[in-house]
Amino acid sequence: LMPRNYLTNLELVILNTARYFGVNVEQRKEWNPTTEKPYRTVWYTNGDKRYVLATKGIAIKDRVTYHGFAFYVNKGEEHFDLINPCGFNKEEISPITMEEILGKKLDMKEVKNKVIENFVKIFGYNNYSQFKSKQLIEALS
Repeated sequence: LMPRNYLTNLELVILNTARYFGVNVEQRKEWNPTTEKPYRTVWYTNGDKRYVLATKGIAIKDRVTYHGFAFYVNKGEEHFDLINPCGFNKEEISPITMEEILGKKLDMKEVKNKVIENFVKIFGYNNYSQFKSKQLIEALS
């Protein structure tokens, strides 16, 4: 799996999970005027205001991927307002949680299970037992 495809798949995991819970999001590439580089992620749009519903990052070293993503589910922490996705100015883009969009807190266990289910499906696993790393399942369970 090439890095670009890998990132696309991670975005699809988030996209499909958000849509399952009723959040209308899209996968788009935007130009970041602050960093002068393209930025791809899962976006939520309300009128002419764009919000980031998740951020992700990967590194590849010696043909091994190190990856992660932050999926903004519930706004329970004060530090959430300090998030600055990929160098965008607050005037350009802001993070938003599914809780803010839907007006209710989501059950984190249910969200985590749906993330795992979508990960398994999108990355082509038949079931959880095919994972080489139990860390992902343990981290999300």
